[in-house]
Amino acid sequence: MARTYPAYRPHEGYIAAARPRAQLWRLVPGALVIIFFYLTPVVGASVYFALTLGPDLAQAMQARVVAGTLPGPMLIVLYSFAGLALGTMAAVRLVHRRGAGSLFGPSPRATVRNFLAVLLPLAALNLLAAAQALGDSNLKPGLTFIDFLGYLPFALPGILIQTGAEELVFRGYLQQQLAARFRTPLIWMGIPSALFAAGHYLPDAFGRNALAIVLWAFLFGCLAADLTARTGNIGAALALHATNNASAMLIIGLDGNLDGLALWTADVDMTASGAFSLLLATDFLMLLSVWLVARIALRR
Repeated sequence: MARTYPAYRPHEGYIAAARPRAQLWRLVPGALVIIFFYLTPVVGASVYFALTLGPDLAQAMQARVVAGTLPGPMLIVLYSFAGLALGTMAAVRLVHRRGAGSLFGPSPRATVRNFLAVLLPLAALNLLAAAQALGDSNLKPGLTFIDFLGYLPFALPGILIQTGAEELVFRGYLQQQLAARFRTPLIWMGIPSALFAAGHYLPDAFGRNALAIVLWAFLFGCLAADLTARTGNIGAALALHATNNASAMLIIGLDGNLDGLALWTADVDMTASGAFSLLLATDFLMLLSVWLVARIALRR
């Protein structure tokens, strides 16, 4: 039996609620519940628009939403993750017979405290990095500042919904259920991170860089899982995820890829080497930096 690392002792309290019904077969109906809640409104909306507007116009609208290059479609993308969050909460209630609040951690106060402790320094670090990048010749203006402020009250909750839903699935549901069965981090950290990374495999959008994006997402998942295990809740991981996505979606976005709410966009060829490879290398260094800053913030 693998030993529990001293730094991961809070993880035992985090997974305690998952232990009574931790049979692996339960992950199958649990996943089906999550998929049902997530896809039902998406498919329902697609069918509705196809019937009312015609298939061609409905398909054009769907393509615009998937691209997220305008504020309205981008907000739809973010808020569509509400179904994923509700599905995860429903899965633990219906399949595992435990409270939905257990996904966040045993102590709501500790979850909020860790979220805020990490959120503030990481937000400052991301803003500093963005300010340093403004001299890049590849950047071009996105939203006007007035429009940006107008959308911000809707964009920030949307970011929390999107990142919160993913954290509930990967660092909440899957990490808890797998850790309740297997003590080794290779499984409870590795498998959710691999699934999280697989969802970022987009060869049509990123070409030869697609696998590098997957590797980045896998590392992100492992670092988020590490923070969760060290704190015994998803507060720190959620702050890490939310600040990362807020920076990438609201401050400097990739031109033509979910950049509809961004103040600036980076006009680079995402399928070629060169400028995008340099951007990826910077992102890897930034990811390790924000994780270290989060670790330091949590020690206070």
